[in-house]
Amino acid sequence: ENLKDEIILNKEKLDKMEKDLEDQIQSLSEKEKHYQELCNKADEFKAKHGEDLVNFNISGRKFTTKVKTLLNIRDTLFYHMIISGDFDLTKIIEFDRNPKFFLMLLDYLRFRNLDIRRLNKEDKADLRFEAQYFEIAELSNQLGEFNAKLEIVEFEYSGKYAYKEKVAGTGRLEDLTDKSLKKGICANSPGWILFHLNDEFTVKEVDVGGFCGNASLWNSANGEGATIQTSVDKVNWKTVGAIPSGFGSEIKTCFLTKSHAKYVKFTSTTYVGIGYLSIRAEST
Repeated sequence: ENLKDEIILNKEKLDKMEKDLEDQIQSLSEKEKHYQELCNKADEFKAKHGEDLVNFNISGRKFTTKVKTLLNIRDTLFYHMIISGDFDLTKIIEFDRNPKFFLMLLDYLRFRNLDIRRLNKEDKADLRFEAQYFEIAELSNQLGEFNAKLEIVEFEYSGKYAYKEKVAGTGRLEDLTDKSLKKGICANSPGWILFHLNDEFTVKEVDVGGFCGNASLWNSANGEGATIQTSVDKVNWKTVGAIPSGFGSEIKTCFLTKSHAKYVKFTSTTYVGIGYLSIRAEST
């Protein structure tokens, strides 16, 4: 008798679970249908009014863009603002937000691309805050991902080394991931190479190898003993290590004095060449 009651009870539970699942599926189907209707409505509005101008007042600064720009990415605040029909787009729309980043947001809506490498940490944080407010999720997510991993985004140096019109190295940042050491950056004497990071990090070590792509033009040992310095502003520098001997023939690991850095610089009294470089930071 007890077993029969237990079977009946379990059957009732399964029936209820099945009914709940059917209700959830129905609800999702209705939401998906409603969402598609809104998207169709937005597409129709864009086709008809895409070239219309919309004027904004952002904390006193005036901006003008087209309807098609505001509808270019779905599910943003602008997107919902337009398809809701609650705003008169012929009038100035006001937001009490930071005007410094509003143009960047419009550019992202227009091109779905934005070069954020030159922004400092504070600006990236503020831009992400504005992107979150205006519900531009993909930009907000990109800013978060960009800051999470250390990347070298740019370099400067003391100038290329050339002899009889032959230039040493390839002079391309992307070649510094090639462990063959046959490509890289070769700086004229007194040599220095300065690397820009995508954000501020606590730098702890580097893997570095010299350039050995042309022995008749360039000595692969050029750069041995070069000082390694870090900075957050390109003005105040801290010496954290030096390139070890033998780096011209194989990649060497340099353990550095830990320091907060957005820039890493290699400086020599003579020539300096780098064929491979990996900078590592502490996990946060």
